[in-house]
Amino acid sequence: MANAPSWLDQDQQQGVVGPSPPPGSSSPTPSIQERVENYLPACAKYVIPLSRVINMGLACLMAFSAVNGILKIAQFRLDTSFVALYMFIFASILFFFELCQFKYVAWIDNVFRRNFGFMYGSRGKALYIIFIAFLNFGLVSTGVLQFATGIVLAVDGCLMLFATFRYPSLFAGNTPAQPSASSSHPAAAASKGPGQV
Repeated sequence: MANAPSWLDQDQQQGVVGPSPPPGSSSPTPSIQERVENYLPACAKYVIPLSRVINMGLACLMAFSAVNGILKIAQFRLDTSFVALYMFIFASILFFFELCQFKYVAWIDNVFRRNFGFMYGSRGKALYIIFIAFLNFGLVSTGVLQFATGIVLAVDGCLMLFATFRYPSLFAGNTPAQPSASSSHPAAAASKGPGQV
């Protein structure tokens, strides 16, 4: 190749296959994965509150589906009523848990920490959402709303689970709301430094 540019000959001699960095630059262009990893800390502060709001909305939709399922039952059926009752209870648990993450309420936080500690981890919460999504399919015979709610909840849980495994740094700062220092809750007393009253 007599009329090839000199930089092409150098790349072929050195065995360079990909594009070379621009002149004056010593580092190669970052890959898509590196760009995403660099962007994650900037968007993490928006992802967690947005997922909490979405979960609260889905919990309201699930509670509405439960009430709607009970009202649409032509004849009273004990099995369908119990599924709807469980749907309502589990939707309430998810809603109040997410609400407690925005505004600290001592007695609600105490109940959640003792009984639903798995909800404080993003993987446990994602698996819980997938579990409650399948409850909606128990009321499919009463309408399309229950089926659609189940699908949306399952997709939300799967996306959260995928994000937890693929981008663990995204949920690393997932800390719940803390009690105020003036609170009489034991967690507030633990957050005070030594010698503070």
